[in-house]
This record gives sequence, C-alpha cells and structure tokens, in this order.
Amino acid sequence: MTEGKVYQFKDCELDLTRNCLLRNGREVHLRQKAFQVLVRLIECRGRLVTKDELFTDLWPDTAVTDDVLVQVVKELRRTLGDDPHHPTFIKTVPKSGYRFICEVDEKGSLLSYTEEITRVEFEIEEETRTEKLAVPSRSLVSYTSAGLRPRILIGAASILASVTVAVYLGVFSLRNAAEVRMPSIDGKTALAVMFFDNRSGDAELDWLREGLADMLITNLSRSHKVATLSRGQLQTLLERAGHKEGAPIQSSSAMEIARKAGVDTLVMGDFARIGEKIRVNATLLDAASGDLKAAESISVDSPEQILSEIDLLSLMLVKRLDSAGEDDTAKIASAMTDNLEAYRCYSLALEKAQGLNNTDAIELLEEAISLDPNFAMAHARLGHTYAVTWGLVEKARPYLARAFELSDRLTGKDRLYILAWYSIANLDYPGAITHFQRIIDEYPLETEAYLRLGNLLRGERKPAEAVSVLKRGLVIDPESPVLHNSLGLIYSERGNHNEAIAMHQKYVDLAPGEANAHDSLGMSYQWAGRYDEAIAAYSRSLQLNPKFEIAYAHISVAYFQTGRYEKALEYVNSYLETAPSDLEKGRAFSYLSRIHQARGEQQRALHFAKQALDSGRWYVGDLLSIKVAMNDRRAVSELRPKLLEMPMVSNRGLRVSERPTLYYQGLVALSESDTESALDLFRRSLQNSPYTWDIDSFEDCLGRAFLRLGRYSEAVSEYERILRLNPNYPLARFHLGEAYRAMGETNQAVENYRSFLEVWKDADQNIPEVAAARRYLQM
Repeated sequence: MTEGKVYQFKDCELDLTRNCLLRNGREVHLRQKAFQVLVRLIECRGRLVTKDELFTDLWPDTAVTDDVLVQVVKELRRTLGDDPHHPTFIKTVPKSGYRFICEVDEKGSLLSYTEEITRVEFEIEEETRTEKLAVPSRSLVSYTSAGLRPRILIGAASILASVTVAVYLGVFSLRNAAEVRMPSIDGKTALAVMFFDNRSGDAELDWLREGLADMLITNLSRSHKVATLSRGQLQTLLERAGHKEGAPIQSSSAMEIARKAGVDTLVMGDFARIGEKIRVNATLLDAASGDLKAAESISVDSPEQILSEIDLLSLMLVKRLDSAGEDDTAKIASAMTDNLEAYRCYSLALEKAQGLNNTDAIELLEEAISLDPNFAMAHARLGHTYAVTWGLVEKARPYLARAFELSDRLTGKDRLYILAWYSIANLDYPGAITHFQRIIDEYPLETEAYLRLGNLLRGERKPAEAVSVLKRGLVIDPESPVLHNSLGLIYSERGNHNEAIAMHQKYVDLAPGEANAHDSLGMSYQWAGRYDEAIAAYSRSLQLNPKFEIAYAHISVAYFQTGRYEKALEYVNSYLETAPSDLEKGRAFSYLSRIHQARGEQQRALHFAKQALDSGRWYVGDLLSIKVAMNDRRAVSELRPKLLEMPMVSNRGLRVSERPTLYYQGLVALSESDTESALDLFRRSLQNSPYTWDIDSFEDCLGRAFLRLGRYSEAVSEYERILRLNPNYPLARFHLGEAYRAMGETNQAVENYRSFLEVWKDADQNIPEVAAARRYLQM
C-alpha cells in the first residue's frame, strides 16, 4: 500500500497522487507552474513563503520577473474563487511573498498494487471500444476515467488484502484536453506530431526537440491528405495534461492526448548525436491502439543538413500513411530553405512579428534572405510584416513580388497567403477577403487565416461577422493569443468594455512576457475611461520591452486625456527617440502639436504641426486645424485638397478608418459657415471606427460643433451619449458644464464642473479648462 497526499480545504481537494485539483468534486484546470506554486504554499501553510524561495524551488536556473509569479497567483485566485482584497486562501505579504491561510485537512490517497501476481488483466468497457491492458507482476497500477466500468479478472497466486485494489485508480489521470479537438475532415488523416526526445542530452541540440516537430508539422500540412495539429494546439494539450516543459513525452500520455484531441495517428520521435553524426528517428503510432504503423530515420553529418533531410523524412512518413499522391510528393519535397541559420532567423522573426516587434522581425528576415536569397517565404513574410503588421504597403510590394518570382518553391497554400498579403499591399481589401476565405475553405485548420479575415471584416465595418470568424478560429485554437487580442479590439471599438478587457486579460494570461499583450490591455482600459489601469498596463509593457515604441505613444495619450500634459510630453519625446520610421516620427510630432495646442501654445503647436507634415502627408490635419483656428483662409485653401491625397497605408492589414479625414473636412466646412455640410460630415465621421488608441478619437466632434453653434440641448444629448460610452471621456464633463451654464441651468452646470475637476484631479494646474471650471465654482 503506497500513500499519496490529498489536501482538502473548503470546497477544494488537491490530490498529489493524481496531480489534479478538484473544486466541488469537479476537476479544474491549472497550468503546471500554478499547480506547483499551490502545492508549495499548502505544504508551507501558515508561514510566509518568500518570492525568492518560490523562484529558487520552482524556477531553478531560469531568469523570471516578479510579474510571472504575480500572474501565477492571479490564476490561482481565479481558479479558487479567492478575492485578493478579502482573501480566503492566499494572502499577499507586500514585497515579500505569500501565505496560505485557509485551514487544510491532510489525508492519504491510496494507490493499489498487486503482490506476487503473475498476470493481471483489466477489461475496461467504454461506450465505443474495449481495451485490454496486460500488467506485469508486482507493478503499480492506477487508472481513472469518468464513465468507465472496471472489471478485474485476476489469474495467479495470492493478492494483498481486499479489492480496494481496483476501484480507485489514478496513474494516467490527465487534464481535460478535449477542448482542443481536430474536426473530422473527409479524406484526411488527423495527425499529431509530438515534441522529439533529446536522447543524448546535448544542450546544443536541445532546440531540435520542438524544432523538428515544427518542421514536420510544416511539411506534413502541405499534403492534402493529412490534417496536422498545430504547435500551439499541441503546447496547450501538453500543458493541460500536466506535462513538464523539457521532459520526454511518454507514449501513454501522448496516446491519451491524441485520442482526446480526435487524432488518428501519432508521430513520435527522438534524436541523438552518434559520433560525428546526428540520427533522427520517427515512428507512426495508431492513436487508438498504440500499434506501431511504421518507423523511419535519417542520419546527417551536421545540424545544418537536417533542414534538407527533414523533407525526405516527411515524404517517407506520408508514403507510409498511404495517403500521398504525386501532387503531395511535389509539395513536401519543395523545401523552403536548406540553410539552417536562415530558417532559425525566419522562425524567430515570426515570433517578433506576432508581438508587433516589427523592427526586430524585419532585421531577422533580412538576415534570412542574406543567407539564402532564394528563401521565398522569407521574402513573403518580410512583405507581410511591412504591409500587414506595420501598414507600410509601398515597402511591402517588392518583397511580395520577389516571393512570386520564387513561386516554384512554394506550396499552393503559401501562394494563397501571398496573394492575400499582396491584395492588402494594394489596398484591395475585398480581394484579400476572398483569398483568406479560400484558405479557410481549403485548409480549415489555418488559424492565421481566421485572424486576418476577422481583422479585414472589422475594417470593412462588419463587426458581427468579424467576431463570428474569430470565434470560429478559437474553436480550432482556443489558446491563441492573437485571436483573443483581435476580439478584444473589436469589442473595445463597439464599447463592449467588459468583454474587451476580458479578452485582453486572457491575452496577457497566455503571453505574460509579451509587451504587446499588456499594451492591448492598456488600450481597452483607456477606451473604457479607466486611465490609471491603462497607465499601469502600458508601464508594464515598457518594463518588459523598453524598445516597444508604440507603448510610449499610448501611455502619453493616457496622460494627455487626463490633463497631465507635462507627463504626456515626456513620453512623446521618448516615443520620438525610438520611432523606427517617418510614419512614427510624424505621429510623435503630431502629438506634440496637439498637446501644445491644448495648452494654448499656438506657435509651438504650429512648429510641430509643420514637422509632422514634413514626415508624411498623413498628418496634414494638425496644421489644417491650427490654420482654421488662426482664420488663415489662404493656408486652409492650400491644405484642404491634401486631405484627399493621403499616402497609401493600411491600419495593420485592414482598411484605414475615414473618421479623421471626415472630421477635418467638417472642421473646414464649419469655419466657412456651411453648417449643414459640417454636421453631415461629423455624423459620417462617427459612423467610421474610432481610433480608440489615438490622442483624439474625435468622438465628441458633433458635440463640439453643437456647442459652437449654440445648439445647447443637442450638445447635451450628444455628450450624454459619449459619457455612456466612456464615463471619463476627456473634457466631456467640462463641455456639459459649459452647455448647461449657457442654458441657465446652474445646478447642472455646477455638478458637471465638479465632476470634471474630480476626473482631472491630477491634471496640470495651468490648463485653461481647469482654470475656467474653478472660476465658475468660486463665483
């Protein structure tokens, strides 16, 4: 009889034998590190467990930040239902660590074994199949599964004690991995490639554990007869199964994961350095029975040869599956590159681009191309980075054109992607939508296609369709950070703040070390009017990556929108120093102009507006608005046509909103006393998506116009609409106070001026609106 520990506390049970946490009798999912932290806190219950102690015990030889531990504790609180302000389970000791404060009942969990038995057969009946497991003498047996009915047939000598031996069993208890499941596709073999095992333990080769799996997934997915589980989906399943990162994957665990994911066939493998050579072995296993279907291997003289030989291994495996025709053979045999260093640069660049670290991504892709000038997908991804993740479409076209020239090295799926990216580079958004829809039709597991299609539909002002597409992508990959990010952006634009914040918090949970995740969370807080939380999220983004320039712009906006102009200027100047292109420099000058204009410093504002326009025609609006305020008719007449001559850019792969252009046109019309045209332009402006992240979303353009025209009741209605969208919208309460004062409604004016000063309690003291509100309240 072997004893394992079970800890019971309130409605929870932590079973170390089965490596699981139950709440109200139901197993709940915890990531492996969170599970380990919980175990450590419970084992040391009643005393302080310091951060250093947790880092030393649970992250040995790994450099991690305090935020990693904070996120783990947040996950534990969410899972346990613990309130951090009134904790029941985990109490935070500021700057020191954590203490588990709940009363715990500790007991043993029984694992049964057989003693002096020559053979034991378990006949396990399930709805769909019967399995027989032969267990050798004196082995430790444990199994649990909901809905199974064990029948034990014991043949041989004496056994120990009673039949507690067979009822409560638990060795192969895996976390619920069925949330990620391959759809059934006629004519395709559903296949999962597990991470490879480093048999020789050579640290220099350890990257091949996941690298070989990546290469095989890429190659095998090119066959029209094979549907492969993505690396992200595999990572999710392994994590939920409690697999320790870097540890070998046992075949029993792999088979259980594969079955729960709806996979027919399993690829498992290992590699080792043998003398001067490296040998790679791969086996095909039947996921249901564990039967060996085939085994193949390759040997290379150096790691550099693996990239060329992996194509041969892929082809051999597909042929063994008896599902590859001549067309598939051609697709798999066409390697992307035979240069190992080029491939590594390419892989790293994809990660950088996903996190919007565009400068680093471009540098890596350029390095890949210098190593292999015929690396078609490196050219294509360079074009993709410029056109889709950055918006610089003119820079993208030469690289995409070069990728087309190398199309003999591309698969049909690759060519469809490049067609879609090229459509975006030409601002042909309907064409891009068609191409991505075709990719989804032909390759329904391509989550990137769902992401891009959803974003394009968002740009075409079809938010409901966009949400539907992105949710379909999450069915395939429920742990995709980028899909959660895109959904959060759509919800935020629509004013669904709780949903937006939840999506971006999930993004942070999935990628806690990624600066863009915290930046996205900050944007959703900002549009909800929760500025302090936005600033905290942006600050965390910059802590993680001080070179993540866009976070400097966003945090400056949050300070500006709460009247902290000095602080905003500080961060805009930091943004200007890190700006990687003229587009970003122009934005920095534009922000400087807006801030000085808000401070009443017209000449400074004019100076920076000219610099913004010198950086790009996109920033003509700042100078135009200043000239309108100066009543400089000649300058307005010269600048007005430039509004319709905007440079070719995309908004990170989707159509640019016309809201700013229509606003500035309305501003000019209003200055010319063309009232109805101006109001019509402002209304049309508001029908376009807001730049929720920008220094001015122009959400109150119609309200400002009504105030200027003396139509105060309409202004009140418009500002009340805005406050329902964002209860702390910049200057909204001040303008409401102005409208009520003009209408002679003193009490309403006083209430709104006071609310304004409360929202802007930390604002700079010399701001004109702050001074005006205080003067009125002192009257």
